[in-house]
Amino acid sequence: MWGIYSVLLMRRPAGVPPLALLSATIIVALVLMLPAYLAHPVGLPMSLPVAGALAYVGIFASALGYI
Repeated sequence: MWGIYSVLLMRRPAGVPPLALLSATIIVALVLMLPAYLAHPVGLPMSLPVAGALAYVGIFASALGYI
């Protein structure tokens, strides 16, 4: 979805703020991925290594992507 957002960001109309485009892209992605999730839900057993991996991906890798 990040690649699609990046392409759409370059082609966005002048009156559309980037944050509004990001929000719309996220909503469309959620709607498109929801049926697959409902068909095959994944349960993660929460443990310290799993929480650490999620924190790493969610915080550090995402923050580095903006640099």
